[in-house]
Amino acid sequence: GGEVGRSCVIFKFKGRSVMLDCGIHPAKEGLDSLPLFDTIDCSEIDLVLITHFHLDHCGALPYLCGQTNFRGRIYMTSTTKEFFKMVMEDALRVGSSDSSDVVTREWLHNAYDRIKTIEYHQEEIFNGIRFQPFNAGHVLGAAMFSIDIEGVKALYTGDYSREEDRHLPSAEIPPISPDILIVESTHEPRDERETKFTKWIHEVVAREGRCLVPVFALGRAQELLLILEEYWEMHPELHSVPVYYASSLANRCMKIYHKFVGAMNKRVQMKHAQNTNPFVFKHIRPLLDLKSFEDSGPCVVLASPGMLQPGVSLELFERWCGDGRNGIIFAGYCVEGTVADEVTKKKSMIPAEITKPDGRILKLRMKTVESVSFSAHSDARQTRDFIAELKSTQHVILVHGHEGAMANLRDKLAEDFKSRGMKLYTTRNQVAITIPFVTRKSAKILGYLASQTLQGAASNDGSVVGQSVSGVLLASGLQLTVVHPHDIPVFTGLDVSTIRQAMVIPLSIYKSGAEVLSHLQSYFAQSEMFHDVNESLSAQNSQVSSRIIVSKDVGVDVEHDEASHTTLTITWPTSRFNDLLADVTCIALTQLLKTSSSSFEDDAADDSDPYATASLLPMELSGTDRIFRLKCFHHMMSQFYTSVKTNLNTGVCTLLLEDGQFVTVHDCIDIELTGDKPLNREALERLKSNLKRVYLTLFPIPMDAGW
Repeated sequence: GGEVGRSCVIFKFKGRSVMLDCGIHPAKEGLDSLPLFDTIDCSEIDLVLITHFHLDHCGALPYLCGQTNFRGRIYMTSTTKEFFKMVMEDALRVGSSDSSDVVTREWLHNAYDRIKTIEYHQEEIFNGIRFQPFNAGHVLGAAMFSIDIEGVKALYTGDYSREEDRHLPSAEIPPISPDILIVESTHEPRDERETKFTKWIHEVVAREGRCLVPVFALGRAQELLLILEEYWEMHPELHSVPVYYASSLANRCMKIYHKFVGAMNKRVQMKHAQNTNPFVFKHIRPLLDLKSFEDSGPCVVLASPGMLQPGVSLELFERWCGDGRNGIIFAGYCVEGTVADEVTKKKSMIPAEITKPDGRILKLRMKTVESVSFSAHSDARQTRDFIAELKSTQHVILVHGHEGAMANLRDKLAEDFKSRGMKLYTTRNQVAITIPFVTRKSAKILGYLASQTLQGAASNDGSVVGQSVSGVLLASGLQLTVVHPHDIPVFTGLDVSTIRQAMVIPLSIYKSGAEVLSHLQSYFAQSEMFHDVNESLSAQNSQVSSRIIVSKDVGVDVEHDEASHTTLTITWPTSRFNDLLADVTCIALTQLLKTSSSSFEDDAADDSDPYATASLLPMELSGTDRIFRLKCFHHMMSQFYTSVKTNLNTGVCTLLLEDGQFVTVHDCIDIELTGDKPLNREALERLKSNLKRVYLTLFPIPMDAGW
């Protein structure tokens, strides 16, 4: 934010992180040209989306892959991927000594191998992030990306142009308005640019001068070549004046332009259908080497780099800048701090002095020093019209522009969209913009659950509002569905299994099925938590065994051997409720381990033991052992509740719940409500859970000596 160059935007939502572009700054060198990687944790980035092949949008990608802990995925269009490798290899070839800090051949190959391609309108989902590219105009293969994370949609334009030119279509309008628009604010006017451009060039060569046009090797240079080819064809008096394109990289990349005709506009596609290639030039020739260049008369040379960084364009500028007949025309954006920026600022002070990157001073005496924008960035009017088409967008974030330009554009847009109540944000490096969103998730109900829901609606005047649904939530990408557990194999590739558990309790004495049933009925009748179980207890008898039905899923098998020993087996399918009920049943049955059958029948208490009849704890305890366990119970419950009182004589505990309700606990497990106020359901469930944990800690299942 607040500058043009090293585009790199981090978009975060719901634990997902997307990096939008990863470029270098054209006016800086070495590590200073990189995005501020030290301020972010690259390991958290899930996804990198590259909009186009210009270095200020992709040049830091090799460093990201080679020198940080980034482990996510990288996506760009197939056209951009082909250009990316050529552009980066050219940067390696002509770069300064500091360029090895930014890119090496090893880092480049590593980054290139990790790139996955995606085409316009193709939708992909990665780690819960749905994204889709749309044509952005600007240069061949440029894309704007739509991003959807859990229903919040963002659109990142990158560099885009809503104006069709000689070979590229205008940027698309996505079919769905995003919640957040992240849009460039380079904001360049375009009035009569072609007329001005060709007029200035014509004036320079007419006075026997040499005209230098610094351009980026790829992208807008191809548009300028088409303009000059057409202009030269229309002016026979210029046919003797050569036009050169001094970029070996561009010459190599022309094959890609031939290959991706389908990504260009209808004008080019129609010519291609007629076997006419607009990129086969009649009046323009390549200039591969300055050593063989016959610099002997008027000519026009389009040369890279576009901002007079070290390269062919700077060498020619050094040759020609001291001759008043010559001229220089900048056809793209000039970033502050570059030689091109200095030349344009001093054009009104000619003769002037220009400082090269190596510190040498050049005399500037050219009569023609002009600039006109062909860089295919959106201007204020196009940005306004673009936002107007996105009718539901409520948040617009301006990036890729100087602070003053962004502030001016923000003010204009705020005035234009005052009635919409849209919020506009300008950006600064390392300053986060936080926008709160509340998302609602929806899921489809399928199969048996859907039919049950419709039956419930039929009994509720056709309405399903307010109905609760219980099932298994299935997530496939961003699609959520709820199904009955039995339907899981129908809607997924998963098999469903039921885990059945069993606990075996051997008794060294004889207990009939009727005795076991009676004992369980007596135990559950005293329980506040499981009082309803007592009503469903029943027995199924046979000659050798009995089966006691504790609940629909929990049963106890009673078997006898020849020695009149009894074996109790508890069986149940696993579930939270069944596990709890089986545990309590096991605790109840362990009380039968006493060798004397009078464990629970004998009402006569030993008067010498004051605690014998004071409380029916789950195990026969007396004396100091009983008091010790009651004290442990008291201290353990005090960890959950602030007010706990325990009577060591009776074993009765009174405690205060979170909602202010008092309850009484008997035998360390049974709950008695002491007030008229109904107990909060959540508080009651928490109390039951806490009691179970403490109960099983204090009174573990005893082991028989024979086990």
